[in-house]
Amino acid sequence: MLTVQILPEHILLTEGLRGTFPGWEGNLAATVIVTYCMSKQAWVPFTMGDLTEWMKLFSSAQDGIYILLGYGYLTEGKGGQLQVTEDFVRLCYQKHPHPRL
Repeated sequence: MLTVQILPEHILLTEGLRGTFPGWEGNLAATVIVTYCMSKQAWVPFTMGDLTEWMKLFSSAQDGIYILLGYGYLTEGKGGQLQVTEDFVRLCYQKHPHPRL
């Protein structure tokens, strides 16, 4: 359970999350994850299947998911459910805060 008060809408995605996470695939996957969570208006758990529509646009995002898992920015729970960590949220916000929120 995340305790951080930062919401997905607090992250500015105008240029994606370039330079935030390891590798361009990690940054691409993070952008897809934040976009998905924005559509749900919360940092919700998700599966790879949930991200399918977004990953069609960015085919390398799946590799980035594994990079983010390896670095501990995502955790994996029951049934393949993935969840962002507080470090993921804080890093996104630190590097790409939305100026109007």
